[in-house]
Amino acid sequence: MSSSIFSDQDIDLIIELGRELTGTQLDRLKHSVVIHNLASRINQLGKSSLEEYLQFVEDHDDEMPYLTSALTIHTTSWFREANAFDQLKTILLKQAPSYSLGKPFRVLSVACSTGEEVYSIASILESTKLKSPQFDYSVEGWDVDPISLRTAKSGRYDSNL
Repeated sequence: MSSSIFSDQDIDLIIELGRELTGTQLDRLKHSVVIHNLASRINQLGKSSLEEYLQFVEDHDDEMPYLTSALTIHTTSWFREANAFDQLKTILLKQAPSYSLGKPFRVLSVACSTGEEVYSIASILESTKLKSPQFDYSVEGWDVDPISLRTAKSGRYDSNL
């Protein structure tokens, strides 16, 4: 199924589903990735329409994570936003020696997708710990997309990236 098969009414429904299931606010101009994701999932399952796919979701609870995943935009990469990582390194170099045992430096990565940023942050924190052994840290990654989180939790990535 091509994304061009979706009617205007289908697109409005997809945008509404995205808002309800993920909290994502997509306007009609920024919905192309989600539309493509959903069309790909529908095609992968051999469904012929959005209506048929949504009935499938209703009948198969285990499909809901895939619908949620299709309704999200997956933006992630290793050390994405390099300036932010450089600033983190600078802050840690100054502050790491002052951290005492029992009070970890805590990081929460929200909308972590498949986890590349989380592992990038952890890499910097571990490097800091090697220089300042008393430095302790914790990192958590959260995302509304259960399929992406499954990848993040596994910590397995293509080595050719």
